Amino acid sequence: MRKGFFVCLLVVFSTPLFAQSSMNTSGGAAKSSDGLISYSVGQLTNAKLDKSNEGVQQPYEFYKIKGNIKNIFLSDTKVSLYPNPFKRYINIEINKIEEGFTFELQDLAGRKVKVGPINTYVKSFEIDLGELSSTIYILLIKQFNTPIKKFKIQQ
Repeated sequence: MRKGFFVCLLVVFSTPLFAQSSMNTSGGAAKSSDGLISYSVGQLTNAKLDKSNEGVQQPYEFYKIKGNIKNIFLSDTKVSLYPNPFKRYINIEINKIEEGFTFELQDLAGRKVKVGPINTYVKSFEIDLGELSSTIYILLIKQFNTPIKKFKIQQ
C-alpha cells in the first residue's frame, strides 16, 4: 500500500509541468454592494518547461446579455435643452434619435407630472409646460425606459 502511494507520487511529480501566466498591462479590483471582482488586462501565455510548446493564447468568452441590446450603445447620444429657466415651452434637441425615446417630467418628490413619446423622425421638438406651477422639475430623457439624460429645470 505504501509502495503504491510512493509510485503515484513519483509519477505525478515526474511528468512535465505546464505553466500558464499572463503579460499584464493593467489590472485592479472593483468592489460594489454585490461583491468584489479582480481583473487583469493583458495576454495569456502558455509554456512547457522544455520550451517546445509556447505561445499566446486568445480566449473567447460569450455572455448572455439580459434586456434590450440597444441600451448598451447610448453613450454617444447628446441631448440639449433650452431655455432654462423656461416660461411656457421648453425645447429639446437630440443628435441621434432612435425608436423608444420618451420624456418624463417629475417634481422634486419624484411624482410624474408629464410623460410622452418622442417622435423618431424629429431631432428637435418643444414641450408645452405652461399649465405647471412655478417650481423646480426633473426632466428625464429615456430610451426603452432607461434614463439617458437628466435635467433640472425651473419655471
